[in-house]
Amino acid sequence: MRNRSVWEAVRPYVMILPAMAGILLFVIYPVIYLIKLSFYKYNLMNKAKSKFIGLDNFTQIFSREDFYGALVNTIVYTVGVVAATMILSSLIAVWLNRKSRFNAVVQAGIFTPHIISIVSVALVWMWLMEPSHGLLNFLLKAVGLPTSDWLQSSSTAMISIIIVSVWQNIGYFTLIIVAALQSIPPASTKRPHSITRASSKCFIRLPCR
Repeated sequence: MRNRSVWEAVRPYVMILPAMAGILLFVIYPVIYLIKLSFYKYNLMNKAKSKFIGLDNFTQIFSREDFYGALVNTIVYTVGVVAATMILSSLIAVWLNRKSRFNAVVQAGIFTPHIISIVSVALVWMWLMEPSHGLLNFLLKAVGLPTSDWLQSSSTAMISIIIVSVWQNIGYFTLIIVAALQSIPPASTKRPHSITRASSKCFIRLPCR
């Protein structure tokens, strides 16, 4: 009986051990190693010739103007992708949480882009966003809207990349949110008459506070 209770206590850690090992090996270790390399003038051809230079690499990069432009672009891209993905995923998840015979098909469809290789995604969207013969500009022309240069213009390249990233990742986060919504006990979603349906969805199902 005691052995069983011990196993029940350690079983969750055993179950997540493979995933944690992968994270340690392929995420945490490379990050730590890169931090170490940032203090060296590293020689790729001959590791023995690598020289420790302290903070010189950081001094050099912070003195370059193009670094700040790249930093701003990274912040804009990150905020845009995260915000759009979470908002759209939450809305779609709430819709999919309703009982429907088409839910399984829709969930499989929106999750499919997440498992497609990034190379295939890039090739497909390069064709869709091609200014002269792309499908997106063809559809815009068909409804009488102005076309766009998409990836070939500095003014629209960022929003184009954000659209592609959101499209690829939205299915994954939608399924996670759907699973979380379905794990809410039915008793918790029963609302008093003084609480509106919108308030019930916001404060019980979604983290609005």
